[in-house]
Order: sequence, then C-alpha cells, then structure tokens
Amino acid sequence: MAEDLVRSNGTKEEQYQALIPQIKALIDYESDFVANMANLAAALKEQFNFFWVGFYLVKENELVLGHSNFPFPKFQTFECSAKDVIQCS
Repeated sequence: MAEDLVRSNGTKEEQYQALIPQIKALIDYESDFVANMANLAAALKEQFNFFWVGFYLVKENELVLGHSNFPFPKFQTFECSAKDVIQCS
C-alpha cells in the first residue's frame, strides 16, 4: 500500500473501528476492483497480523481465488475448485 496504515491497539472491535476510515480512504477514489481487494487484504493482514487474507469470487458458477495476501513460496502455483468441498492443491 502506498499510504501508511496507522495500526491501533485495543479490543478487536476497536481495531476494526479504527481501520474502517483508513480502508475507506484507500478505496474511495480507486475504481479498480482488484486494486481495492488488494488494499483491503493488505490493511487487514497488517492490522491483525493474519497469516492469510484473501477473496474468493464466484465466476460462471465456480469459486475462484481472487486477490490474496498469502506468502506463497516463489514460483509455487495455487489452484482451487468449487465442488461439494473446496479442494486446493
């Protein structure tokens, strides 16, 4: 993210409340959906120190991985399919 995220302390609810205006500032003037997913994932990962943050999208009746903020090893591929159970390999 080009902007600096101001990390807050407190309860999880207080942290989310402090993060909302920052996320709003990131996405208000950006019309690109993928860029907004990337900024949101990065903000959540940074604030809460999550291991993985990402989005799954439904395209043509299939669940596909959208933007994610996951520390994959270099050159590793990741594919998912939506059936009865999500299977990732």
